[in-house]
Amino acid sequence: VYEKAVETNPTDYRIWGNLGAVYSLIPSRQEERLDAYRRAVVLGESELEINPNDPQLLAILAQWYALVGREYDARDAIDRALDIAPNNLQVLQYVAAPLIAIGDTTRSLQVLHPEFQRMVREYRDREEEE
Repeated sequence: VYEKAVETNPTDYRIWGNLGAVYSLIPSRQEERLDAYRRAVVLGESELEINPNDPQLLAILAQWYALVGREYDARDAIDRALDIAPNNLQVLQYVAAPLIAIGDTTRSLQVLHPEFQRMVREYRDREEEE
C-alpha cells in the first residue's frame, strides 16, 4: 500500500516514513527501510525549511535521524521540539523513542515522567468525583 502511495505522492515525507516503518517489519527489506527513512528525512527537512518551528515535525525527524544513525541531528531535533512544545503529549511521546534508540533511556524517562504523573493525577481526580 505505501509503495503505491509513494508512487502517487513521492514528495510526502510521512508516506516515506511509514514505508520505512513497514519495511522494518520485514527482515529481507532492511536496506530499503534505511533508504525510505533517508528519503523521509530529506523531505522532512525540506518541510522544516518552510515551518522551522513545527514541534511534531521536529520530533518525527528525531525518530528518523536516530533510525539512520544521525545521533547528533536526533538530539538537536529533540531539543528544539521540547523547547517549542514542552507540554505537548504527542511531542513527548515522539521524542521518547529516539532518545531510547540513541541510548539515552534516562532522558526518555525524564521527558515522559511529568506527563505520566499528570495523567495519573487526572485519573485519580476523576475516580474521586465518581
